[in-house]
Amino acid sequence: MKVSVITVSFNAVSCIERTIKSVISQRYNDFEYIIVDGQSNDGTIEIIQKYHAYISKWISEPDRGIYNAMNKAVRICSGEYCIFMNAGDMFVNPLVLKQVSLFLDDGFDVLTGCEISTKNGKIVDYVKPPQKATLKHFFVTSISHQASFIKRSLLLEYPYDEHLKLVSDWKFWLQTLVLDGKSYRSIDVDVCVFNHDGMTYAFSDIGNMERKEVLMSLLPKDVYEEYVKRYSGFWFAKKRRYYGKLQRILHIEELKNKLKIAKSYVDVLGFYGFIVVILKIFKSGGGGKLGQSVITRYLQKHYGHIVWRNEMASDVPHAF
Repeated sequence: MKVSVITVSFNAVSCIERTIKSVISQRYNDFEYIIVDGQSNDGTIEIIQKYHAYISKWISEPDRGIYNAMNKAVRICSGEYCIFMNAGDMFVNPLVLKQVSLFLDDGFDVLTGCEISTKNGKIVDYVKPPQKATLKHFFVTSISHQASFIKRSLLLEYPYDEHLKLVSDWKFWLQTLVLDGKSYRSIDVDVCVFNHDGMTYAFSDIGNMERKEVLMSLLPKDVYEEYVKRYSGFWFAKKRRYYGKLQRILHIEELKNKLKIAKSYVDVLGFYGFIVVILKIFKSGGGGKLGQSVITRYLQKHYGHIVWRNEMASDVPHAF
């Protein structure tokens, strides 16, 4: 099934090349690559032109913001599914599209995999998608946009709200998955490396204000007030805070990830995998955070070769 990988960019000379490399290195035959640039003037265009032979379509023209660029990209692409891998973000390895393609024929409207989150060049989190898309989940948080494969027909039916600056993708999830009951499936595939240095995190106050406005416009007043009371109050905040502290004290997320990594070593190496686990994985520290070297070792054994360290592998395919 054909997949459209979309990158939107503006003055992204420092990070767009690694994004392009991660896309054109995909070992999957049925995908196209679309880049919509907002008329950058910092050298971004020169980098795009460098890889033009591997890019299906690209345009560079003024736009009205990131969501206008995304809507524009959806209109010009032709895949049954779209995934947004914007400047600075990367596929985890060259096998992502091939892995996810095994799930696409089931026809779900949205499929979401796992995200490796980075900030200032360091891994800060490993985010797994929820099993169900509920109002409670989206009231409190969201799902990874860069780890989600969305039917193009759904994106055409529910275009991103271009009046919003930061949370239109979250509004899209709320409208489609929660309020209109479109089908959703979580998949256990490591999809993306997501850069948390972007606008959403630099201007979180604006994002919070926009979220409130969206909730008040989409939900009945009594439902909104009930959810505010349940999930935005003092005691809920305390509960989340102390639960987070407990997780950090017990290193729960680190333990979960180390167990996953350990299983991959044992699956690949058998008995010798236990030795690798002891010597390489549980020896590495991290202070509650999963180190980049651990992620790299997991990918090396899980996929058979190292495909991502500080940058994506430099090899570029001669053809899709």
